[in-house]
Amino acid sequence: MQITRSSMDTVRGPADRFTGDVRIDAVAAAPRPSRVTADPVHFTPGARTRWHRHPLSQTVLVT
Repeated sequence: MQITRSSMDTVRGPADRFTGDVRIDAVAAAPRPSRVTADPVHFTPGARTRWHRHPLSQTVLVT
């Protein structure tokens, strides 16, 4: 097993999908043509997700 540090930076949640201060940490992405990703999303107090759709669905794990 090889463990490598992610080279992807933390980004702000886009305004069309979130309100308030939201940060997204990309931790994994499968190679194309796959669209699979793993992204922890961090919400500050009062921040929330806007109602939106994912055309190929989405699985959300809340911790």
